[in-house]
Amino acid sequence: VNASWNIDSQNLTQLIPEAKGAIKSEGNLRGELVAPKLSTSIKAQGLSYKDNEISSIDGIINIDPKINSDLNIRLKMERLKLGETLIRGFSLSGNGTTGDHELRYRSRLDARRSLSWSARGGYKDEVWKGTLNTTLLNSAQFGDWEQQQPSEISVSASRLQIDYYCLTPTDADAHVCVKLDSDYLKSWSGAVNIKDLPVETFETYFPPQIISVQGLVRGTANFRFQEDVIKVFDANLVSEKGIVEFGLPAGEKQKLNYQQLEASITHNNKGISVVSKVDLRETGKVDIQGTLKNKHILSEIDGSQLIEGRVVVDLKNLTVLPLMFPDIQYIDGHKYSEYIISGSIGNPAIVGRSDIAAKSITLPRLGIELKDVKAAARTDKNNNIKVTGEASSGVGRIVFRGEMLNYLGADLLAKLYIEGNNFLATKTPEFEM
Repeated sequence: VNASWNIDSQNLTQLIPEAKGAIKSEGNLRGELVAPKLSTSIKAQGLSYKDNEISSIDGIINIDPKINSDLNIRLKMERLKLGETLIRGFSLSGNGTTGDHELRYRSRLDARRSLSWSARGGYKDEVWKGTLNTTLLNSAQFGDWEQQQPSEISVSASRLQIDYYCLTPTDADAHVCVKLDSDYLKSWSGAVNIKDLPVETFETYFPPQIISVQGLVRGTANFRFQEDVIKVFDANLVSEKGIVEFGLPAGEKQKLNYQQLEASITHNNKGISVVSKVDLRETGKVDIQGTLKNKHILSEIDGSQLIEGRVVVDLKNLTVLPLMFPDIQYIDGHKYSEYIISGSIGNPAIVGRSDIAAKSITLPRLGIELKDVKAAARTDKNNNIKVTGEASSGVGRIVFRGEMLNYLGADLLAKLYIEGNNFLATKTPEFEM
């Protein structure tokens, strides 16, 4: 390649009808296309093209692939608007020789979001090798992070390799480490390690009912992709001895202590397996296991996909139910459920049972308190549910039984029989029954 240019325009519209701004740039590009020699300078103001804008550019770039040649980079941009993305400031500098130089980068989205890093290395035989020495990430969403230790890195047109690159929060003894090897297109492999990361780091993703969470997360992940096929994927996350505080509809708050939360996903030639375990200390336990047989994690899941799984919920008390059912409050009771899942996604079979017993359940919206509640549900392989139960309210009591036939199908048929007398169903200032 052998190209040179000299542009000096105070009105880019004269050159490009859809563009605006002023620009002055001169330079040349010579040598092999894979590693050319570049020498250029640029100054620009008020650039825009369609929905992209750059307030200003000021830069000089001198790069020669010869190992002992001088390298000089000084590039600064202000207010880059690329579609919906706004970058308020950007700078890149480099000094030294092609074979040994230092690079510094900084970008700023706003006062609370910025990224900066520094690296030292050199370019030889079409590969840049060096050390990423420092990183500082400021995030309004995830807090402030800094690089824990230098990390070796290798970059070429065909491959990217990063040795363990670790970031740690500036206000916590924790880290997130990543190792990566990729050819950009066909293969990706690597590992992730998380140590003692505060759970509140992920508070943006919590449901609105959760007010705060205290606890630490640790975990690992290993992966290897070949083109669009996942050869290996194994991830595990664990959090121990934490506290979740959530709000109730009446404005009250409830705290839930957990002993351990664990989630894992494994993908291999047998399929995708998911395991989730929750130990709520005095409240009870939840255990969920499931497998998509012989399923590729990146492909679309259709109705013929074979599944198998097991769900067990054993709650010694029901303090967690108001979080899932806001109209229910002040529950004194216990619940046990166990279900086995088989078949396919389009035609699953769920077999199991669920039992609940409660001394009292308060329903504020109806203005009543249910007492001595007992309820049971049984499901069979034909997707039929049979329910039985009894409860007291006011001075009366009811007994009920019923069934739902083919509850997962379009031709659902339900029957419910209720017997009793003097049962108080609702008591509000407007209505009593």
